[in-house]
Amino acid sequence: MPGSEDLSEYVINIPEEADYARLRSIPFFDVFREEGDLFTVALGGVWLGCPGGTVLMRDGELGHDFFVLVKGCVEVQKEGKVLGEVCAGELLGEMGAMLHEKRSADAVTKGDCILFRLHVTALNNLPLQVVFPLMVHIYRITAKRLKLADKRLAMM
Repeated sequence: MPGSEDLSEYVINIPEEADYARLRSIPFFDVFREEGDLFTVALGGVWLGCPGGTVLMRDGELGHDFFVLVKGCVEVQKEGKVLGEVCAGELLGEMGAMLHEKRSADAVTKGDCILFRLHVTALNNLPLQVVFPLMVHIYRITAKRLKLADKRLAMM
């Protein structure tokens, strides 16, 4: 199984079913109000069509990119134990990417998936009117995840 640094064999063109109307149904892409902004972001990343069992990231690897699941689900694992699942419409790997830190778990596709991969350096090439709503969206997702983690810890 390839690691996250070697996903080039899965690169696809912007998938037909990822037309802009459909992309807007995914919260990550919905934050871009202007059609041109959505187009800019869609071209700023890499689209992947990955079969089941593809390792997107490994625990302990440095993370410099994150993924938006357009279709399918990814299993999050730590030392072989399933921690959870991330499915279409959700982000994956954004914390490691934004903090330039090592990944805290493995992420493996459960079946065929279509993903949008964005490297953090690509954010430097995007206009501010695109980056600002994107960053606010990522911060909100991170805050929700931290709130959920706090709730789980409080129940222990």
